[in-house]
Amino acid sequence: MRENIVQVFFETAKRQGDRCCYQYKKDGRWQALTWNEAASLVCKIAAGLESKGVKSGDKVAIFSSTRLEWSIADMAIMACGAITVPIYPTLPKERIEHILKDAGIRLIFLESGKLQNTIETIAAHISHPIEIIQIDSPLMDNADPSHIKKRAASIKGDDIASIIYTSGTTGVPKGAVLTHGNMMAEADGASRIFKFRPDEVGFMCLPLAHVLGRLMQFHHLTGGYQVAFMESVEKFAENCRDVRPHFIVGVPRMIEKMHERLVRHVEGASKARRRIFDWAIKIGKEAGGLRQKHRRLPLILRLKHFIASILVFRKINRQLGGRLRLFISGGAPLGGDYAKFFQTIGLLVLEGYGLTETFAAATVNRPDDYHFGTVGKPLPGVEIKLAPDGEVLVRGPTVFREYLNMPDETRAVKTADGWFRTGDIGELSRDGFLRITDRKKDIIVTAGGENVAPQMIEALLTESRFINYCMVYGDKKKYLTALITLDPESIREFASKTGINSDFKSLASDTRVKDLIASVIKEKNLKLARHETIKKFAILDHDFSVEAGELTPTMKVRRKFTAQKYKEILESLYRD
Repeated sequence: MRENIVQVFFETAKRQGDRCCYQYKKDGRWQALTWNEAASLVCKIAAGLESKGVKSGDKVAIFSSTRLEWSIADMAIMACGAITVPIYPTLPKERIEHILKDAGIRLIFLESGKLQNTIETIAAHISHPIEIIQIDSPLMDNADPSHIKKRAASIKGDDIASIIYTSGTTGVPKGAVLTHGNMMAEADGASRIFKFRPDEVGFMCLPLAHVLGRLMQFHHLTGGYQVAFMESVEKFAENCRDVRPHFIVGVPRMIEKMHERLVRHVEGASKARRRIFDWAIKIGKEAGGLRQKHRRLPLILRLKHFIASILVFRKINRQLGGRLRLFISGGAPLGGDYAKFFQTIGLLVLEGYGLTETFAAATVNRPDDYHFGTVGKPLPGVEIKLAPDGEVLVRGPTVFREYLNMPDETRAVKTADGWFRTGDIGELSRDGFLRITDRKKDIIVTAGGENVAPQMIEALLTESRFINYCMVYGDKKKYLTALITLDPESIREFASKTGINSDFKSLASDTRVKDLIASVIKEKNLKLARHETIKKFAILDHDFSVEAGELTPTMKVRRKFTAQKYKEILESLYRD
């Protein structure tokens, strides 16, 4: 029986042979790496690590942006029985230092340049030496690969594979200890739901330091399809046109940005083209609704949909390569009706839910069984239930072992009978679909005693293309307020049309921009209960960022930190 992810990778590589495994861009050209070549690299680097004294149970960090070498290094570390500790490239220095000390890192795969300078600065504050391996030119040993494969075959399911530090919306990052068994259960569960052929391409645009990126990596290495690595966020669309992916695993912000660009394009089109677009969307909605119910499209609707595809849908899809049919969204809630919209143009957006502690997805919508507005049903082998207060509890083979060096925190989230307390509040439908309503600790209790879920309101407000991020505030206050950051592209476009000649920082204080945001909030307030409405707001002259500490690496607002950082601005909204 296969017990570890490395063994499965070697089996997949043997089966796929000289077929393409990875696509990546180097020296301005797209390159391909076969499965045989990938397996050979893993063996050579694993042997190189062993020659440096790396042994079973040692912890080896990877501090790099997402790239082919990250994935190869990860498999090589685990192939010699060691433990991979990912570190986000965008983390503040104090959190990187905490991870290096907490995990006892003595060897690190490092991307040269800015990241090397960061590590060298931090290393001066760490008592033990840290050896650096350049990730794009690691030590390789040409020893017999059968030794490494034999070593990999001996790794047990309950052996530790990786320690992933939670990005954390509050507090100190905690190292979630994950076993090979956790990863195998997750990859197997995902493979029973999502199946792709060897000639199909998945687009890797997530940080591999994040658990969802790692899940895609392991699903790929067990599933045997191809993965193409994105160069950068700025080149997302260009890279999609180049590699023509069949599916993408990403975060909601990507979907939202795709929607915003499309809306801007349509608004700039002629009246006739806008009419055609609106007609096509109407047809797409009708067809999508029937397909979701597994009903056959009437002949006249099939004809109309064919025409709509030629005139509109295929042209949109061509901008993303022409073959994209599936977008799996995770890492944060997907707000609004984005999934319904993209279904009308032929792109199925399926939302899932999970945490670092559940090694990514605990639930997910299926291609043949989905309900928009929910995060789907449990993965095979995973159990979900709700506590009396609505907290989502998860049990199953994907749930992590413990928090590294934190026994009290582990006991606080894991019950004696194996249930993991997620800290999320949810609802279960009659047919088993889970909907997440908020974080348990994020619930705002107003001065009037009303309970408010801020994430729901924030998702509603960020549906506006003019608002990039929003944080709702108001615990123990008589009304709710909001901290707003502007979407640079949309606001500059608005400023140009309105005749405002100001730099971006100055736009935040411009009366016309304030009036624009006020009108957006007024419109959204109509969809809310009275106690949920936003009474006052403040606009920042800059965006939230990971580097400044306001966002987690998966682009969720770190609420406690952000509220404290902008406390004076927020409190000023309650002064008469």
